[in-house]
Amino acid sequence: MPTKNTKQPTNKDTDVYNRLTDAVSRVADVLESQNRYRRRFLMGIVFGVGTAIGASIIASILVLWFSWLLQVVGLDETLLGDNLTGVVEEQVQ
Repeated sequence: MPTKNTKQPTNKDTDVYNRLTDAVSRVADVLESQNRYRRRFLMGIVFGVGTAIGASIIASILVLWFSWLLQVVGLDETLLGDNLTGVVEEQVQ
């Protein structure tokens, strides 16, 4: 029957154990502070505003690119007509 190797912990082992325990405790404290309701609520607001701004920028780039493409092809006057172009120019002035 094999014998178990039961050696007593040394000061070095105890020191490593204490450092690991302290590190795990600090990680738990950080995770607890990150999961508070107020912080999660504010992060949700920031995420929502960022998404709205990003979507607006992408949509405006697509509209500008599409209008440029219509002008290059020559379909802008055909599709939109002179009437719509005149109305937009009047509102801009």
